[in-house]
Amino acid sequence: MKPCTDLVIRARSGDRAALEPLFREVQGDVFRLLLSELRNQADAEDAAQETFRQAVESIGSLRDPGAFPAWLVRIALEKARTLRRRATAEQRAGEEKARRSGTQGEEATMQAERNELGGRVRSAVDGLEPELRTAVRLRYEHGMTYEEIAEATDAPGGTVAWRLSEAHRRLQRVLAATGVVLAIAALERELE
Repeated sequence: MKPCTDLVIRARSGDRAALEPLFREVQGDVFRLLLSELRNQADAEDAAQETFRQAVESIGSLRDPGAFPAWLVRIALEKARTLRRRATAEQRAGEEKARRSGTQGEEATMQAERNELGGRVRSAVDGLEPELRTAVRLRYEHGMTYEEIAEATDAPGGTVAWRLSEAHRRLQRVLAATGVVLAIAALERELE
């Protein structure tokens, strides 16, 4: 995400004509980030729309045009967290209804069996604290460097390194408890 600084400056100054080319330049990156966070195209589209809506409303408050990519990632991640919380609540309600009716989808069971290891890893990542989970996703799903993660999450580089190290340690422990023992290199391959 490296948009033209001139477009950011113009948009900050209230030039609405600069918004369309600016957002067109970054929309693919934002959508891919949200899709990897939410794992659902419709939710990612909704979150992207909300991200850009908030960016339009707030761009005047952006102090450093060079910080635009990290600023936009922060907005997108917040929209993803909001949608995830809502989806989790809806999923729990659906699971409770299915449990009460005594049915579980045969298709869901077959899918879970096919993707057991990947599912365990994703579940373990989902169970991490938000800061650790975000660092893992930005690093492995989006290929961001430690410096880019630090900028996007507004955290020092040392904190990013600690978060990734701590996430690896916790993921290994959680997976080992389920009978899956992975070295860091194997864990990283599963995360990519």
